Amino acid sequence: MTIDNARIRIKYRDLEVEYEGAQTFLHDGLTDLVKEATEIYDAITPPVAAQPSTHSGGSKEESTIELAMGSVAAKLNAQSGPDLVIAAAAYLTLVKGETRLNRRDLINAMRDAPAYFKESMVGNLSVILASLVKGGRLNEISKEIYALTASEIDTARAALAK
Repeated sequence: MTIDNARIRIKYRDLEVEYEGAQTFLHDGLTDLVKEATEIYDAITPPVAAQPSTHSGGSKEESTIELAMGSVAAKLNAQSGPDLVIAAAAYLTLVKGETRLNRRDLINAMRDAPAYFKESMVGNLSVILASLVKGGRLNEISKEIYALTASEIDTARAALAK
């Protein structure tokens, strides 16, 4: 990087803008770029309704479903690796109240359903997660952090209520 170059990274919610280049852009165009990017982000991102929570961590919400992971897997008819990942995500989201799911938490939840879990699923987890994101069943909200889509939450909630 020469003296005439600059580097900056700006994070706004899940949007991240990184720039490396001429310093003149920082003075002349960066504010407009950031303003336009945040306006576009706000326009395409649905507003999140505030939900009361008894948790102070900010990554949990209240849960009223009380089931073990094995019961969640059974009610969601988990017959494959992707099915068990969705069941684990539903368990963490709807039973434990987690809104941000990482690989470790998903694996631990999957292991809590030994009748459904196979160790090979851990080795295939990257492929499984990618296919679930691509298929619109999971959202990747940041690198290696996932959340169930709204439609999956609704489907799981209905199945678990039976």
